Amino acid sequence: MDQTLLLSKLTARLTTLQNDRSEAQASITAATAQLQSLFKTVPKRPTHSPSLLLSKITALDTRQNTTSLTLNAEKKLLKEKQSFKDSLRLHEKCDQHQLTIDALKSQITDLRLSLPSKESAITELRKSVQKIRLAESLACPFSSLITTTVPCSTPNLSKVIGKGGSNIKKIENTCTVRCDVKGEEEVIEIVGSEESCDKARSLIESITLSETLTIPISPAVSGFLLDKTRSELLKEIREWGVEVRIEKGGLEVRGIPSDLESFKEKFSSLDLIVSYMTLTNPSMGILIGKSGATIKRLSKSSGVQINVSRSKENDNVEVIGKSMDVERCISEIEVLIIEMEVITESEDLPLPIRNLLLLNSGEAIKRIQKTSGCYLKVSGSPKPEASNSKIDYKGLRAEVDSAKSLVLEEIKRYTSSEVIVNVSFDALPAVVGKGGQIVKQLRQAYGVVVDIDFDVGSVKVQSFDGDKRNEAVKAIEEIKRVNHVTLVKVGGTVLPVLLGAPGKGTRAKIMDEMKVRIDVVQESKDVKLRGEKEKVEEAEKVIAAFLEDNYMEVFQLSQEDVGVLVSGKESSINKILSAKHSVEIFLKREQNTLNIRGKKPGVTACLADLKKEIFGSDDIAVTDLKIGDSKGTVIGKGGSQIKEFEKTHSVRIQLLDSTSCIRVRGPPPNVAAALKAVTLLIANQKISVNVPVNESTLKNLGHKGQLTKAILNKNVTPSVKTDSESGDKILRLRGYADDVDEVKRMLDESAGKPLKVKVKMEGETLRKIGDVGMPHWSRIKERCNVKLDIERGDSEGLVVSGKRVGVADALLQVYGYFGFSLSEEFGTFELDASTLARCFTPGDLVIIGDASGVKISKDYTTSQLLLFATSESSEKGSCEERLAKAKDLVSEKIGEWSKMNFVMNVERWCLSVLVGKKGATINGIRDEAGVEIDVDQSSSTVTIKASSSAAQEGEMSGEERINKAKSIIDKLIEDNRVYSEILDLPEDSQGTFIGKGGANIKAIQEGLKDVSFDLIEGGTKVEIKGAEESVVAGRERVEAWREEFEAKNATLEMRVVSVGILVGPKGETIRGLENENGVKIQVLKNDGGDGDSELPNVVIRGERGSVEKVKVLIDAMMVQEEERLDQRRKEWNEQKEREREEYKEKQAKGEEKKKEGEDDDDDDDEEEEGRKTVESQYAAVPVGAGENSSYASTLSKAARKRLNKKNRALVDSSKPLDPGEKGGDLLNFLKSSKDDGRVEGEVIVGAKADIPSMLNSDPVVPPPPGLGFTPNSKEKGKKKKYGGVEKVVENENNDENDSDGDENNYFVSRSGFSVRM
Repeated sequence: MDQTLLLSKLTARLTTLQNDRSEAQASITAATAQLQSLFKTVPKRPTHSPSLLLSKITALDTRQNTTSLTLNAEKKLLKEKQSFKDSLRLHEKCDQHQLTIDALKSQITDLRLSLPSKESAITELRKSVQKIRLAESLACPFSSLITTTVPCSTPNLSKVIGKGGSNIKKIENTCTVRCDVKGEEEVIEIVGSEESCDKARSLIESITLSETLTIPISPAVSGFLLDKTRSELLKEIREWGVEVRIEKGGLEVRGIPSDLESFKEKFSSLDLIVSYMTLTNPSMGILIGKSGATIKRLSKSSGVQINVSRSKENDNVEVIGKSMDVERCISEIEVLIIEMEVITESEDLPLPIRNLLLLNSGEAIKRIQKTSGCYLKVSGSPKPEASNSKIDYKGLRAEVDSAKSLVLEEIKRYTSSEVIVNVSFDALPAVVGKGGQIVKQLRQAYGVVVDIDFDVGSVKVQSFDGDKRNEAVKAIEEIKRVNHVTLVKVGGTVLPVLLGAPGKGTRAKIMDEMKVRIDVVQESKDVKLRGEKEKVEEAEKVIAAFLEDNYMEVFQLSQEDVGVLVSGKESSINKILSAKHSVEIFLKREQNTLNIRGKKPGVTACLADLKKEIFGSDDIAVTDLKIGDSKGTVIGKGGSQIKEFEKTHSVRIQLLDSTSCIRVRGPPPNVAAALKAVTLLIANQKISVNVPVNESTLKNLGHKGQLTKAILNKNVTPSVKTDSESGDKILRLRGYADDVDEVKRMLDESAGKPLKVKVKMEGETLRKIGDVGMPHWSRIKERCNVKLDIERGDSEGLVVSGKRVGVADALLQVYGYFGFSLSEEFGTFELDASTLARCFTPGDLVIIGDASGVKISKDYTTSQLLLFATSESSEKGSCEERLAKAKDLVSEKIGEWSKMNFVMNVERWCLSVLVGKKGATINGIRDEAGVEIDVDQSSSTVTIKASSSAAQEGEMSGEERINKAKSIIDKLIEDNRVYSEILDLPEDSQGTFIGKGGANIKAIQEGLKDVSFDLIEGGTKVEIKGAEESVVAGRERVEAWREEFEAKNATLEMRVVSVGILVGPKGETIRGLENENGVKIQVLKNDGGDGDSELPNVVIRGERGSVEKVKVLIDAMMVQEEERLDQRRKEWNEQKEREREEYKEKQAKGEEKKKEGEDDDDDDDEEEEGRKTVESQYAAVPVGAGENSSYASTLSKAARKRLNKKNRALVDSSKPLDPGEKGGDLLNFLKSSKDDGRVEGEVIVGAKADIPSMLNSDPVVPPPPGLGFTPNSKEKGKKKKYGGVEKVVENENNDENDSDGDENNYFVSRSGFSVRM
């Protein structure tokens, strides 16, 4: 089909569909407007359903037909029946209205459902029409039109579009396509023929795939490329297939990657460089030439750019271009400057040459100037000691070179008549002589020129007379012979020996006999020998022999090592090594150095042995052990202990004061044994520590104090001392260090300080467990409420501090973590507290640890031994094996200890029997059984320990002795067993039970033998102890006394309905009851405030009969009050019922008149007056709205809901309400109206006092005055705002009923209503 015809048909069809869509949308709009109108006019459907209305009409018909009615009643019935029929018709109207709405909704739905299909057809037609028109605009057939997309990132879209769309328009015009940029999809859509699309795609990809390359070039090269004279080069660069921009900082090139690489290679091949030259001002003038002719010529011929910059001192030249051109240009510049530059040069002249050139008024100088054309100038002093003579040349370079050649010829002629004598530097002073005297003598005697070169050590002799020259040389050689110098290496260690007393004979032989001089070289501490060569060589041999016999080494010592070398006098290390190697050893204490002198082999061997003694070797071990504060113990009195160690183990022990350590030297096994012995000594050492204590602690430190017993249980002996300086009391603790530390923790804890426990471990183990800020440590701190810290230094470990319970829990968790993270290196051994304290001494732990290669410590907090397998003892097996061995050794130790120790629990009364008078009994048991016995009153335990010093040791084993002591104690307890019984005492009866001066308890005890009465548990109980018969009798007496006490001190709790009636006016009633009956009556304030609490509110105390009598009297008072209130409630309900009936009749009359349409002003006035009468009985502001409201605020939200629901039900049912019931106040009668009231907090505030609308039909009247509801006198004279009206409360009389106002204000108190009527 023709493309034009197809376009016209599609356009017509599109127009038709658009018209249909417009008509459908117009129909929807009209139907929607009609529907909105129907919604606005929806008739209000009656409340009752049609079925209910029909049933009511039927009921009314039946009532009309079966009941004799008055005229008014029948009219009322007919009106009511007609209203029900009207309601039925209204139901039919509502139904018809709803049917119309539903029909419109269905019509709108159908129209809306047809719109999507129309929209879809229109969209498709539009696309087809647009495609045909596009094909026509692109001049290609519709069938060959295709659409393709080219991906293009967002940054490249702007490049494809170009400024103002120039790039994309150019692509469209060039390729005859249509391009659509879709930024969100990051593609470019191309529409056109296949060939055109491919061409456009290529152009777009050339833009999107192009990259920017920056080739850094200097600003000078940028200027070179932009120079107009280099336009051909720039044109060539721009034809390399990329876009090129020249910037100051570089060359910016844009194109596809392959073209960029090609451009980069081509540009690099140009090899453009910048070269710099610095010229003097004259040279710059040569380069520039007249009017710049020279520099222009060089620039043009070389193809480079030459830039110059001038200054006062030097001028700079910048040459830019290809490297070959730049090099060629620079060469031409240099040649040009060299050829044309006037130069000035200087040369140093030896004094003889200077004098030669100036001879005969400078004849030689003048000749050279004339021949070369160069200007010459000779300067300097003619004196022999002068050394600054020089010659200056000035002229063109060729002239200067010619003059230099002529001067050189003169020098050669001079040097041919010169002889050089080499003299050592040491002999040169002898040739010169003092003040140059020898040189002057040579010059005068032989008429020669003598020039000494101190730099190279030579003497030049010049003379054109050969004989004189030779004689002078011979004289100089003679001086050399008698001044031969040789340097002998001595060194700083031996030099003092050579110059001192040991070298006196050697020096005399050399200086006096051989006539050789000895000079000292201070810098190198060597000597120089000066004299005849043969004598010097002989003297050198003498010194060599001296040095061989006096070889010396200096050994630097530390301060600690000085003492170990000299201690022992004749048996000191110094004396032993000196005799062994035949050397002399000198100690210099000021420098802490040791000088060893003798033959070299002996000195070397002595030094080697000395180093072994100091630093150790395979045969000699040197080990340090930290002893801390145990210095005195290790040394012993007068050093006896340390000498004993040295003698026993054949080692040397050195005390290091600076580090509180000892250093042990000797064979490795001996050193190990000595260290073990020292460690055991320190571990078994008991220390004394002074601890400041307060008065409270001192009180607990009595002979029988619990704190003293707890300290003794830790194997620590306490004693109280007085500080000699301050006079304060201090507690001295003596025991093992770990036990003393535990007691100090106990004291800190008793003083309210946090418990602080340190788990000692090595630094390597600390590093393994990590920092305390790590998550697992943080969790332990948070769970147990403790602090964790890591202490470094001499005593490393993990510190846990806090309350004891938290610390114990934290330590258990820490050990659990150690068991996980250090499973092969850590273990624990749980023990009871007594075994932990008594079984293991520190020495025992050291022995077990040394045998197993494990470090063991006590933890009193968790009653455990902590075992760490150290890396130092790896030779004793793996960590797991060492831990297992340590646990086996611990178990063996416990088994051995158990055989020699026994702990038995006894009753408290047994302790005094066991001890006896002044300890006589227990001492007898100790002597008889040969054991040690400790009694702990705090825990009621007796510890029996077999004593090695007992008399029966040779006859009985420790276990047999313990069993004997047990049998003696058991028999003693059985023979002295005391019966006891504990009885409860009445509350607050302790003083009465004891009596004044103990009279009562003595009376109870009278006649009873061997019995005691002790108050325990704060005096709430009495413990009777003694013989069985006496205890039984004592119990009967105490029970009788207790019954008598309870009868005289009876207590009764009860609840009364009216506390006010009980108290009476000004408390007269309650005081009368107390005085007449001898009791005490207490009123409790525990009422919940809702009046329905079952808690007692009155307590009566006194004799039992009087208490019961008062209770009967109070009950009678409450019954009488209840009867009075019941009567008042009954009268109030009757009045309420009468008022309700009157209100109903008036309301019925009003309704009849309204139905009949009568306009009776009298009736309306009467109805309004009735309404006012009813309204006047209620407050515009509900009861409790004032600040005295407390009732509603005491109820929970759920309770208020239940209360309101109950009140509404009561009002609707017209049931008389008992004011005494829960919720019986007027507040709970009121019902909130959606239109006329709002809820504020727990009370209802009415905007209008429309009581009939609030109560629907039944009015509620307030209670009459005098029903126990008293007005609130505190409100008198105050301004209150009720229902928007501010009023002043004035009349507060309980008997008056003021009904003049339109409102009555009600307030709620705890006991009832405060009413203003």
